[in-house]
Amino acid sequence: MPGEPGVPTDAFPTDGEADAYAMTYYANPSDPGTQVLLAELAKLICTVRAEVLDYGCGPTAYVPLLAAPYAATIHMWDPSPHARGYVRRWTQGADDALWAPYAEYIAGLQGVGEATPAEVMAAARSRTRVLETSPLQGRVGGFNAVVANFSLEAEAKSVDEWILENAEVASLVVEGGLFFAAYLVGAHTWKVRETGAHVEATTLSENDMAKLVSALRLDEPTVTMVPLDRELYDGFAIVTGRVPHVRA
Repeated sequence: MPGEPGVPTDAFPTDGEADAYAMTYYANPSDPGTQVLLAELAKLICTVRAEVLDYGCGPTAYVPLLAAPYAATIHMWDPSPHARGYVRRWTQGADDALWAPYAEYIAGLQGVGEATPAEVMAAARSRTRVLETSPLQGRVGGFNAVVANFSLEAEAKSVDEWILENAEVASLVVEGGLFFAAYLVGAHTWKVRETGAHVEATTLSENDMAKLVSALRLDEPTVTMVPLDRELYDGFAIVTGRVPHVRA
């Protein structure tokens, strides 16, 4: 489910482990935390008509499914080559059984006409592109929306370093564009695989979300706290806003 760990560079040593991660944490869209995340993103992604970036996407496909009715292209990038490989295989027809329930749920959530789950999936696949290099390398201000869910708190760092990393990613958004990010709250370590592997995390609080919004100087900022009863973390926070038309 969203809210499990993001994907640092070495999270998936094989394609099989990326596949297993997707099946373990995204088994269906009925999890309450997942439904909050999907609903909050659905409210905003419908305003995007051009380029969307899913930064630190992991082995997932829910952002393309949400964005495809509106956006021209959904770009997917993750530091793990096996996560990127998973997305590429999905665009080529893999994992229908896993993502069809998401397609059905999202079609109902958005009220996308009479589209079937298969049609929603096909549209998402046709609009999805996998980036092989980090979009931070040489491309600034090119996306109408950037989604960065459960990735920017990967690996332990200070809150100040975390805020700077968020600012770098927000710089990829065009003026007036959407910044949407979700972060685990209260996590000290993330379980990245069923084999028991863990990585240290940046431990964040609700107060840190307020610091982030202030530092990014977003227009129309919101912070949504989602408490969850989880062993490794207290829940997650969703931070959204628009990049100012006049950057400071």
